[in-house]
Parts: sequence; C-alpha cells; structure tokens
Amino acid sequence: MNSADVRKMGKYFRSRILPLFFIFFSFQCNPEGQIKLIAEKGIVSLSEIDFQENKLFSLNGEWEFYWNESYFGYLSKKDTISPEWISVPGSWTDEDRFPKKGKALYRLRIFSKEITGVCGLKVYEFPGSYRLYLNGKLAHENGKYSETPEQSSRSLTRPYLAFPCEKEMNEIVFEVVNEKDEEPGPRRPLLFGSETSVRSVQEYQQMSDTISFGILVFMGLYHIGLFFQRRMDRGSLLFGIFCLLMSFRILVTEEHYLHRFYPDFPSALEWKLDVLSFLVLPPFLTLIFSSFFQKDFNRKILYPVILVSFFLSSLYLITNIEIIFVIYLILALFCGIYLCYVLYLGVRENRVGAKVFLLGWIVFLGTVVFDLLSYANLIRSIYISHLGFLFFIFSQANFLSVKFNFALATAEELTTRLDQKVRERTDNLNKALDLIRSDLNMAKSIQETSLRRKKFRHPYLHFVERSVPHSEIGGDIFDVREIHPGYVRVFLADATGHGVRAAFITMMIISESETILNSKEPPSLILQKINERYTSKYGELNLFFTSFILDFDFINGQIHYSSAGHPTQYLIREGELVPLKTKGKPIGVLSEENYHSVSSELYPKDRIYIFTDGLYEEIDGNGEAFGQGRLEEFLLQNREFSLGQTLEDLFYRIGEFRSGRPSEDDVTFLGFEVEDFLKNHF
Repeated sequence: MNSADVRKMGKYFRSRILPLFFIFFSFQCNPEGQIKLIAEKGIVSLSEIDFQENKLFSLNGEWEFYWNESYFGYLSKKDTISPEWISVPGSWTDEDRFPKKGKALYRLRIFSKEITGVCGLKVYEFPGSYRLYLNGKLAHENGKYSETPEQSSRSLTRPYLAFPCEKEMNEIVFEVVNEKDEEPGPRRPLLFGSETSVRSVQEYQQMSDTISFGILVFMGLYHIGLFFQRRMDRGSLLFGIFCLLMSFRILVTEEHYLHRFYPDFPSALEWKLDVLSFLVLPPFLTLIFSSFFQKDFNRKILYPVILVSFFLSSLYLITNIEIIFVIYLILALFCGIYLCYVLYLGVRENRVGAKVFLLGWIVFLGTVVFDLLSYANLIRSIYISHLGFLFFIFSQANFLSVKFNFALATAEELTTRLDQKVRERTDNLNKALDLIRSDLNMAKSIQETSLRRKKFRHPYLHFVERSVPHSEIGGDIFDVREIHPGYVRVFLADATGHGVRAAFITMMIISESETILNSKEPPSLILQKINERYTSKYGELNLFFTSFILDFDFINGQIHYSSAGHPTQYLIREGELVPLKTKGKPIGVLSEENYHSVSSELYPKDRIYIFTDGLYEEIDGNGEAFGQGRLEEFLLQNREFSLGQTLEDLFYRIGEFRSGRPSEDDVTFLGFEVEDFLKNHF
C-alpha cells in the first residue's frame, strides 16, 4: 500500500468516523440542554421559566441542612430549629464542618408558576443510604436505611423517579445516614423537570450504554478471535481482553446495571469492581503498547510497571487508604506520559498507523483524566472514559486496517518476489536435474555394458532371471558362467544401499572379482580372495556388500556354495524346501574373514532359487514386510509350474502386495532347474 492509499484512508477516517463520534459524544454529555439552577437558602425559583417546555434543570446551590436529624424528627420541631446551609453537590465533611459518621437531612423547595402533570427526578451518586421524600411522601429508599449507622448499608443505584407535581411548590428531602464513606453527600447535581424530559435522559443514558457495551463486547471477542487465527499477534489478545474489561466497567459504573440485575449483590464488592475496572487500565495499556510498538517500547520498564500496579491495586482494595490511590494515580500519570512518548517515537519513525493511534490515545487519555477528576470530586460529571475508549477503538480499528493493508501489500510484494525466486531456482534446479539425469543415464549405460553377458545356455540347466533396480541404476549384480566344461558358477552380490552409491560399489565388485571368478577354487576361497582385495583397496570407505556363490558340478553330481553375509537361498527337491546357508560376514567388514563352503548332492529336477533380500523386504500399505515365510510358501506352492511361470507369478504377487507403493530396494531373482545329466561325462 502506497502513501496515497494511507492518506485516502486517513481522510475517510477524519471525514466520516470522527464527526459521527463527536456527535454521539456531544449528545451523550448534554442530551437535552440542561439549565443550571442555583438554589439560595434552600429555595429554587422557576417563576420566570415555562416548566411545560420539557426542559431539564440541574439543581445546584445551597440546600437546607440539619445535622443529626431524621425526617420525622424534623417535622416535629421544624418551627423551632434553624437550618444550616450546605452546597450541593458537595460533602458535609468539607472544611471539617461535620463528622463523616452520622445522619443528616437535606431539604430543597422549588417554587414555580402553576405546575400540572407529572414531575421527574434523577438522582446520581449519593454515598450512604438514604430515604427520599417528595412532597412529604416517601418515594424511594436507597440501600438499607437505619438511624444507627452501623445497621445501615448503601446501594449504588441511581434512581429515576416520577411523582405528581404540586401546583406552586415542590419539596425534596433526603434523610441520609453514613458510616464509612469519606465524603458523604451528593457528588453530582440532581436533575429535575417534567417526567418526559427526565425519562428521556434516563432512556438516552441506557441506549448509549447499551451501544457502548455492545461495541466493546463485539470488538473484544473479535480481537480475541483474531488472536486465535494468528497466535503470534499477542496485541490482539490483550486488546480484546481490554475491550471486555471496559465493557464490564459500564456495568459497575454510572448506572450500576450489575446492581439492577442482581439487587442483592454486595455493594462493597461492586464498589471494589468499580475501582478495579479503573486500576487495571495502566498495566493493560502498557502491555498493549509494548505489543503494538515493540521497536519503540523499552521492555525493561514493562514488568516493573505491572508488578507495582498489582501491588498498589491490591493494597488499596484491601485497606481503602486514599494516599495509596493517590500514589497509584501518579504512577498512572507517568505511564500515560511514557506511552505518549512511545507514540511520539512511532510517529517520528513513521510507523504504520501511529498518527491515528496517537489521536485515539489522546482522546482516551483525556476522558480517563476527566473520570479521575470526577472520582476525586474535583468536577461533578458523569464518567465518560468508556466513550473515550470507544473513540480509541475506532482509531484502533483504523490502525489495524492500515496495518493489515500494509502487511497485505508487503505480503503480496514478497509473494511476487518469492514467485520470481522460485521460478529462477526451479529453472536452475531443473537444469541441475537434467544434468544429474544425463549423468545417471551414462552411469546406467556403463553399468549395463559392464554387466552385459551373453545369454547363458547350458544343456543341463534351465535358467530364468530378473533384476529390477530401485532407481535408474542399482546395487545388485550377478554372473552365470561355465568356468570349464561341466562346471557352472553362479555369482550374486548385493551392495548396501541403493542408487548411485550402490552402483559405484558394483563397479568396484566387478573390478575386483572378474578374474578371480574364473578360478577353479571352491566358493569359500573365491569369496576370501575377493574380500582381501576389496578391503585392501576400499576398506577405509566402509562400503560393504553381501555375496553368494553357487557352483554346479555336473562332473561329480554336486553343488558347492558359500555365503558372505547373504540371506538364506533355497533348493526345492521332491516337494521339500532345503535352505542353503553358511556363515560369513559381508565383504569389506573384516580383511581376514574366513568363509566356508558346503557341498551337496545334485539330482535332476532340482530347483535352486538365488535372490537378494529386496525380494522379501517389500512393504505393504500397513508397513508389513512380505517376509521369507511368504516367499517359502509361494515357492513350494508353485513347484509344479515352469520356472518362467513361477518368475512371473512371483513378481505379480509382490507387486500386488505393495499395493502400488514404490519398491524399497533393488530386487534380483535367479531360478535354476537341473535337467537329466550323466556324471563323469565331461
């Protein structure tokens, strides 16, 4: 994504998103255009205002105040006692006028032109439990009221009340008792007006809270979902959890919906949740910034901030000592300043989306400061940090979209480069493969030329063979030759491994065995000489091969055989399977290995099968090998068939066993059947 695209997206954000938010924000803060009325000596006059125009009145100023009085006690002696005057909003402990623990009475009279219809009253935060009397009638009891402070309990609800208007004067009386709150008394002005106007404020507050709650929950779950799609992005998880925490904050602040839904929910616990929803802001925001701006954030301060925040938060919630909260506010202030500095670095280094993120952060930080001032009673207003956080979410959404588009454009560019690199590397690889194939074909031709023999024919032997390499070139070699009249030698070797490595070993075998195989010495001595020559030249290479030599001695009517680590071979005579096996290590393992020859009688109709281990080591789809047991069973079952038919059926059976899987090794199979012969005929 180029700079023009970023500017276009930023212009859209500024022209569409920001105006919508500020319209929503302005209506939230002052939905009906409240008129501020200042009471003097406990009296508010509306004589010059038309009450029927659905206007809202904010009741501020001097209220009548009677310390240590109950409502009925006041009624009994109202003509004999004089009131104190106290400011609303405010606390009766201001300037140490009265002790915090005790009971008191607030009274305000509202004079007006003739009023008809129904009036409305909205009461905001009022620490302590109280009873509210409107025009001499008990209209509401907040919490559990008792003239004995120890037996009272407060409620955090902020009631909206409708009551019949008196024609010329309406009286509002609060009967309050306080035990623990440090600043008892109304913290914000009351709203008074027609029932319709006050109810509209209540409904608007609920609507805005519902919208805010829904947006925060949706964005929280959305970002958590993003994290589970891409777990490396921890920032999405943190931001999602933070959104859910802010949505929870709506339930325990301002209208205290949690208490509405669960009236018996402990007020003390709800207060702790209210405070906790603010105390988690600094550490969580620090974690979020450390994730989104990793290059600009100094991670050395991350864990100290988290630990100190956790310690101070826990200590304040347990002890409720105000100085601890003040210290925490100072820590939060320094965190906010540092996070602004991190954003400054991000903007200076032109990080993607940093400017939009900075704008959202400044607005959110401003609303948090506003809430702090409201909580500390320095200003009298509703909490608006969740609105600032909504704006922060909008900026965050823009930040993520810019970041995502930038990442997508980068990914597309990298993909294009990667495709080009892949094509280049593929071309180079294909050229290398063509060269390798050419070399392999040449090696295959050389190997075939070296191993090529005239087709073996002998009057006393019927012979079939098949050799299937694992790849273009293999590691199995065999040779069948008549070394002198009436004496046929069969030589089979199986190099370890397969492919090029095994093929090189076969060339070494041919080089070292060609002249020795023509010797009339017994098979064991032939293997011993091959082993000595091979190990003397190639012993340091650790390249081995197994071998089996079998001689048909038609002169004496015998067979002689010897094995160098080769598997058991088979002789079938008169329906019985006879194993052909001797001891001896593979060629190349030990330079002075002694091999042993075994001799046996030879009869017409004898069948001898010589093969490499690749024949029975083939694997099926379940990883099970064909095995020597299946091979022995097959050879016995096919003893009446011709050698050629036996060969074809065996390879078909093995191919069927593999179920289309590639061969695991080179496979060589030789079959001999002895015809009628005369001893000593040669």
